[in-house]
Amino acid sequence: MAVRSLPAVAVYPLFLAAMYLSSDYSHRFPGIINAVAAGTTVLSLLRLRLWRNAAMRESDPRRWIVWTRVCVASTGVVWGLFFALTILEYGYSGWPTSLMLVTMSGAAAGSVPTYAADLRLGCLYIGTVLAPPVLAHLMIGGAQGYAMAFVFVVYLAYLFKQARESHAAFWKTIGDNALLQAKAEELEVARNLAEEASRAKSAFFANMSHELRTPLNSVIGYSEMIIEDLDAIGQLRMTDDLLKIRNAGKHQLQLINDILDISKIEAGKMSVYTERFSVAPLVDEVTAATQIAAQRNGNRISVAVAGDCGEMDTDMTKTRQILLNLVSNACKFTQDGEVTVNALMKDGEVEFTVSDTGIGMTPEQLSRLFQPFTQADSSTTRKYGGSGLGLAISRRLAEMLGGSLTVTSEAGKGSTFRVVLPATLPELRT
Repeated sequence: MAVRSLPAVAVYPLFLAAMYLSSDYSHRFPGIINAVAAGTTVLSLLRLRLWRNAAMRESDPRRWIVWTRVCVASTGVVWGLFFALTILEYGYSGWPTSLMLVTMSGAAAGSVPTYAADLRLGCLYIGTVLAPPVLAHLMIGGAQGYAMAFVFVVYLAYLFKQARESHAAFWKTIGDNALLQAKAEELEVARNLAEEASRAKSAFFANMSHELRTPLNSVIGYSEMIIEDLDAIGQLRMTDDLLKIRNAGKHQLQLINDILDISKIEAGKMSVYTERFSVAPLVDEVTAATQIAAQRNGNRISVAVAGDCGEMDTDMTKTRQILLNLVSNACKFTQDGEVTVNALMKDGEVEFTVSDTGIGMTPEQLSRLFQPFTQADSSTTRKYGGSGLGLAISRRLAEMLGGSLTVTSEAGKGSTFRVVLPATLPELRT
């Protein structure tokens, strides 16, 4: 309103001058004309003050509300008196009255959404716009005058009802938005705290790498040294317990390595080291390392590497780790079956597939397969063991190398894991 006040200050005097100079309204309806003149003058002064003191809205909001209501009431009075003057002048015949009735109805109805935030202000404007025309109809009298007055009273009551509903809906929306904003802020704070806690946890594990691995490596190393010494003096019966110690230490070390790897990835401390290597020897190395696990469950590993696979220029250690995790899992979850490892080159990418004829998975199990510390279900954990980190690490390593890891599976028939990696690490491409 303050922004529109300056143009209005110029318009109202011109409107008043036109009424005095272009008609004899001042002689025929002196009371109404003088009231319009007084209202226009007051309104001009009020709106000029609003324009000059726009900062009052922030510095003195209560005073601003009072001034705004007086200004709105003056605006309604001016329009209402002008409408009443038109009705008294033209009666119920002629286009001016019809045009004025439409304009008046629209002005009153338009104030409902405009002043939805302030019910008193809206009702004040509606009342001051429609009350003078009602009085004008009563002054005309007769059946038609009283009927029109009744119609406008009903319309006035209807607009008051609409104003109340609009006011309630407005503040309900404001309240809902405020609640949503508060919830969003709470969720944002909770998310930030959770991310900070996750980063702190990951940073702790990543920094504790040496402290966690060194004692286990010592246990494993000393147990192997003692086993060698006992073998040298022929005390083979005493090595069984030492082998259990060594194997348990290696298993524990693998679990710790997995935890540290996932923590390093989450903390952003996992680095990528590129080197050029041939695909076929890497696949042979992985299958050779998993032969014992395959034979333990009576499985057979078959390998098929396409002749055009050639070389890759990426992180060989992480590529090997991905394949080792996938082939080891296939051997672990397959009994007296077959594990197949394939590799082929296509459009600058190397596609590795690891298939098995093992227990397979249901769609529900697949949905949580790559979540850290999660296996297919609790029975799988009890029967086969493991930390539930291998596949989560493998997928994230594949993504770090610019590739992807996907799976298809059917319960009771087996699973197929598909790794697609760029032959050249994207950062090295020119």
